[in-house]
Amino acid sequence: MAMLTAILVLMLASGLMAGMFAAVLADQRSHQTDRDQTQAYAAAHAGLEKLTSTLGLLFEGDFSPSASQLNVLDNYPPGIPGFEYTAPGGSPGSGYEITYIPDPGPGPNTGNPMASPNNDITTGPFEGLKGLITPYTITVTARSTTGASEVRLRREIQTVAVPVFQFGIFGEKTLGFHAGPNFDFGGRVHTNEKLYLASGSGSTLTFRDKITAFDEVVRDRLSNGISITLTNHGGNVSVPTVIGASYRNLGSGESSGTTASPWPGWANLSTNTYHANIRTAATGAKRLDLPLATQGATPVDLIKRPGVNSNENIVNKVVFDQRYFSQASVRILLSDRATDITDLPTVTSTPPVALDGDWNVAPPAGYVVGAGRPALARAIAPDPSLNVGAPINTRVSSISGTTLTIQTNTPPSGTWSTGLPEWLRVANNGFIINGTPVTCTGINNSPATQLSGCGAHPAFASGATVSVTFEGTTRTTTLSAAASLNSATININSLTTGQLFRAAKTFYVGEDPVSCTYYDTTKLYGCLWGAGTLSANDPAYSGSTLDGNNSPIGGFLKIEKQDAAGTWTDVTMELLNFGFAGPNLAGNACGDPTPNAVIRLQRLRDSGLGAGGCSGTASTNYANSTNGLDYYPNMIFDAREGNTRLVATNAGLNLAGLFSYVALDVNNFRRWVTGALGGSGSQVLNNNGYIVYFSDRRGNHDPSLTNSAETGEFGFEDSINPSASAWAKNNTLDGGEDFNENGTLETYGETPDPLAVPFGANHLPPFDNSARPWDVLPRNLSGQGRMARQVLFRRALKIVNGGMVGASNSLPNGFTVASENPVYIQGDFNATSTDVTAEPNMPAAVIADAITLLSNAWNDEISFRYANDETNRNATNTGYRFAMITGKAIPFAKPAGWGVNELGSDGGVHNFMRMLEDWGGRTLRYRGSMVSLFFSRQAIGIYRADANTYGAPTRGYNFDSDFLTPALLPPGTPMFRDVNTLKFRQILRPNQ
Repeated sequence: MAMLTAILVLMLASGLMAGMFAAVLADQRSHQTDRDQTQAYAAAHAGLEKLTSTLGLLFEGDFSPSASQLNVLDNYPPGIPGFEYTAPGGSPGSGYEITYIPDPGPGPNTGNPMASPNNDITTGPFEGLKGLITPYTITVTARSTTGASEVRLRREIQTVAVPVFQFGIFGEKTLGFHAGPNFDFGGRVHTNEKLYLASGSGSTLTFRDKITAFDEVVRDRLSNGISITLTNHGGNVSVPTVIGASYRNLGSGESSGTTASPWPGWANLSTNTYHANIRTAATGAKRLDLPLATQGATPVDLIKRPGVNSNENIVNKVVFDQRYFSQASVRILLSDRATDITDLPTVTSTPPVALDGDWNVAPPAGYVVGAGRPALARAIAPDPSLNVGAPINTRVSSISGTTLTIQTNTPPSGTWSTGLPEWLRVANNGFIINGTPVTCTGINNSPATQLSGCGAHPAFASGATVSVTFEGTTRTTTLSAAASLNSATININSLTTGQLFRAAKTFYVGEDPVSCTYYDTTKLYGCLWGAGTLSANDPAYSGSTLDGNNSPIGGFLKIEKQDAAGTWTDVTMELLNFGFAGPNLAGNACGDPTPNAVIRLQRLRDSGLGAGGCSGTASTNYANSTNGLDYYPNMIFDAREGNTRLVATNAGLNLAGLFSYVALDVNNFRRWVTGALGGSGSQVLNNNGYIVYFSDRRGNHDPSLTNSAETGEFGFEDSINPSASAWAKNNTLDGGEDFNENGTLETYGETPDPLAVPFGANHLPPFDNSARPWDVLPRNLSGQGRMARQVLFRRALKIVNGGMVGASNSLPNGFTVASENPVYIQGDFNATSTDVTAEPNMPAAVIADAITLLSNAWNDEISFRYANDETNRNATNTGYRFAMITGKAIPFAKPAGWGVNELGSDGGVHNFMRMLEDWGGRTLRYRGSMVSLFFSRQAIGIYRADANTYGAPTRGYNFDSDFLTPALLPPGTPMFRDVNTLKFRQILRPNQ
């Protein structure tokens, strides 16, 4: 029994032990399965996150990625040992994929993800706006290599692209509102910094939509720190409590506070009283950044060139693709060196065109001077007797009818003597030698014994007949010596009394252009000018500030077009062959010498302000001239840029305000791209419209950088100096001066670079290497500024001929101009002077360092004649319809003793668009979206509303609600981008 009992106990113990081992093994297998499943889940989740992340990165660079771009993402799952990404059950196929709804076509987007363009955004920082929303489904299946475990996860997401122009007003920097009259623009308002709200006493600032400020809302002072009680801004600020239904005035004591000291009552006011229609970060406002800000760039890079030899299109393609330089249909580039253009990424190897020399003698390859094709503007050689480099020393000593007697002061004696300097003796280019027309550009000696600068001609024997028709009479003489083939000089016998050559094409006496028909050794005859404006002892001078046969234009030009395939082609000569000049601006109108010009680098010289001019006798009719001596550079004086303080209205012109510009003719650009002008314009990229990119860096060099590199910035920041007199440097980085925000005081821009003054001592001051921004051109020499070669980095683009006359001048789909330089918009643009809602209009945008609006009445001539007196620069009603992205001035604390209490502010939102005329009693109509993303790097002038600068208009400003429809946005509109997760789940069945 004892043995039997022992055996039974042993058997029981063995059973218990076997059961225990079985339980342990089962538990181990269960834990191993759980572990494998958990690891598979983690692997699947890792794949899901990587695919979401890479899609987000792709979306930051391209808000509308193609199917081929997305297919690349599918090919790079994470590498996790022990797991692979295959179809469920290990069957053939991918376990790592993005799916979407393909565009059914037809069209270029066929097969690509199809976006819904008008979806309302109901949550997040873009709530209430419409976005381009594209849904995606991400499915990831992670399977262990042993096949023991498998997990399948699915996430539904959407990418949201929100156009920046869906905001009525957007500011990357501080925004300020302080209009004197009522201001009611409309649209959503956001700033990534502080928001200053005020209105002129007795007036109301009205908001119609949500307001968000990532920093604070400040209600009791302007952005320059001055209390609104001192600036007469005690008016109402009306903010919606229910959008479109009810409003409440935000009190002057209801600021959200400062960053350091928030107001405790703000949260209740913002969230409950205003129902979150006005918010700061404390009550839910989010910072809104363009993708550039997360990719190592800044918003200003939208308009900047990429670096020379940077290969940015390869090494940082995400940033490169967001530059307008890359997106453009056409880009216009100017620099002092050809390599500063050709060494840019994606620029073609075709050499740029040199804008120098005498094109009457040696035009560039592919250009033929002729009808509608003028020669490049050329300087008149100064007389050596004038001692080039000395002050102007020629004057009118007496006036008798239309005859002027000229005297010259010859250094170093300082004695005035009667006689004409060389620059007042210029041939009229009408010579016939033995029946052959010969063009000569000058004469030597007085009386004339030699023709100079003669173009191509055969050889002539001594005694050959020379004739020229002057005022209907043909005069003749003979050659005094044989002229060899194509000789630049031809010796002639002295001509008879009256001299058969007209005087300088145009010269200036004081501020007045004068044209004369002929001369003798001491007098100019048949002179035309503004009656009664000349006085004895007025200085007489030409605009020549450099050697003859050199051009006041200068530099290198390259224009390229991009086609639909992304291929760039040089079209510089194609566009130059349409002509590149504009009409004269003073005297009798001469007409447009190149009516088909797409870009305009120069203009006809001014005529005398009297009867005749271009419409007078044959000797004064130069409307269709092909001679470079008949052309001036495009110049404008900008009073805001020229002065840092209020100056006398009769003060001279500071060189900082003297800008050289290139004009873009909008209507002729339209004619080119639509095929009306011929050429290759119809091949230009039309991506929902056309984009023109402009960058002029002539004169822009920082000698502290390798190879005196360009920067795209004026490079002179020591300009405000609150405790010093106007333009007096203090060598200190004061508030409002750090335009590029690098914490360093730059001053290299105050000195002309040798590349901008290529002819050295042969320039006349102040347009030589001694020029400084604060140098003053006297009023009675202001005409010199209109004809001089620019030596400081003051370059701009002017948009002309863009008004609506009907459907014929609207570009297909839309039009965007992006400029690294300041932009002047002259006259109606995409609107009429009375209507900014007229149809058909085009979705239009202008993006620039600064934007200045010039009315239909503007003439560059008045900017020189009345440089510091806006009351004589009278505007007329003008209309503009375009979205804008612009730089602005840096707000700074108003210095004591500076007078007007608004000084130091950026001028407020109502002054984002700058003005230079007296708009008093006239209406400026604007419809669009106002966005400021950076501080101006080139147009550094501070806000000033005074007698020098401008008189405020009646502002007819409104948000363009068309921009709430994505299809009506201008081409290249920057997008805020976001990725939203909608659903997430684990898939349990393979067929799900």
